[in-house]
Amino acid sequence: MSGSPLRPDRASFGPTVVNTTPVRDRTRQIGADIANLIMWQLAGMGLTGPRSVLHFTAQVGPLLLGRAESWNPERLSVGAHADPTITRTAAGNYLVSYPTPVPDENGDEQVISFSWAHAFVVNSNPLVLKHAQAAVEASTNQLRVGVFSSAAALEDGNQVVLLGW
Repeated sequence: MSGSPLRPDRASFGPTVVNTTPVRDRTRQIGADIANLIMWQLAGMGLTGPRSVLHFTAQVGPLLLGRAESWNPERLSVGAHADPTITRTAAGNYLVSYPTPVPDENGDEQVISFSWAHAFVVNSNPLVLKHAQAAVEASTNQLRVGVFSSAAALEDGNQVVLLGW
């Protein structure tokens, strides 16, 4: 059964486990209560955490500074795991496209899709209020980012962190 890159729910980790024998030494054995708690917490983190994090400089030739994706735990950067494409469509306006489909943990291709996104301006002067907004382009499943100056005008030249869910 495939799990990644789809959102894991509790059923993704298999059925609720039970102890076949009593746990006699908790320093050497993991009981069903702990195993079930771990699977419950992992499912919860997978449902609420962002699936992608992208750090880039918003400029005429956008510069990728860092990235991480839940579907790429080995941090590969070629083929289906190539860097996302960041396209500047106007001053302060960027479109981010991730390669899709990507292989899951079994090697089967899965389509990447996002539900929502959020962006932040980082490494800016903390005394100047700047902000960024992000949304999912419904028809293309790309992430749209707008970066705004302190005067609420779209502008280039900021570092942005984009989170995709």
